[in-house]
Amino acid sequence: MVKFNFSNNDFIKIKDEAENFYKTIGEVNCPYLGEKIAFNIKGFKHLKFKSDRQARPYRDQYPRLKLLRLAPEVLRKSHTVQDILKVKRFEAQKTNSRWEHVLKDVTYYGFIAVL
Repeated sequence: MVKFNFSNNDFIKIKDEAENFYKTIGEVNCPYLGEKIAFNIKGFKHLKFKSDRQARPYRDQYPRLKLLRLAPEVLRKSHTVQDILKVKRFEAQKTNSRWEHVLKDVTYYGFIAVL
């Protein structure tokens, strides 16, 4: 992975830009999955956090946030999956008007595309 040199001011600027851009994406059609991918708050949280209470280090967040603008285009053009990771995780789920953590099967996909 490429190493980025950045200051706290650079990080704050990129984080704000990425958050504003993320809000504008909405949904993107992915030909590999044959369905639309929603860019919701849960996805943005995944960029910043490893789990509910564990934030990613800034050196891990920075490249994700900086390169976020390429993600919709990669999904639109990608007909190939590079990585699939299947895990069981506790996910927050609202049940009977309260939030509970439920163990669920979660699949992460990594896509590649030539831009």
